[in-house]
Amino acid sequence: MLPLTAFRQPSWNHHRTVFDPLGRYLGRPYVASDVLVVSGRPIAGEDPRVAAAAEALEAATPQERAEHLRAAGIGGVVVDHDAPGAERVPGIAGRTVAEAGALTVIALDGTPATHTPGRAAEVATGLAWAAYVSVLVTGAAGLVRNAVRRRRR
Repeated sequence: MLPLTAFRQPSWNHHRTVFDPLGRYLGRPYVASDVLVVSGRPIAGEDPRVAAAAEALEAATPQERAEHLRAAGIGGVVVDHDAPGAERVPGIAGRTVAEAGALTVIALDGTPATHTPGRAAEVATGLAWAAYVSVLVTGAAGLVRNAVRRRRR
């Protein structure tokens, strides 16, 4: 979603600042800014795709921007013309597939690059799930043990 910010001030919400709602309507993967601004200082987020998208938007021409976005795995862009900073959104080469109110959806020509998680990410995810399941199993075992003790009394 461009401009690349995590917050919006939609007119339908009387221009009150809200967290960007678009991500709730789209499936993954969805790239949105995760930069946190504290006391005027931006703190980088966790998603490396945001930095890649921001860098791609700095390319010299609309075609180069589209190519860099595709290389980052992005196949389409939504532009919110009502968002603060929308006047600074650079042009991006692609096919406009929808325009509704203040939103424009642009499909980038070509196939976006696919990025698969590395082996370390897969192992970390597996360990996290194992820890989660072990907590559930431990809790269930504790409930059963307590129920058996109560029955014996």
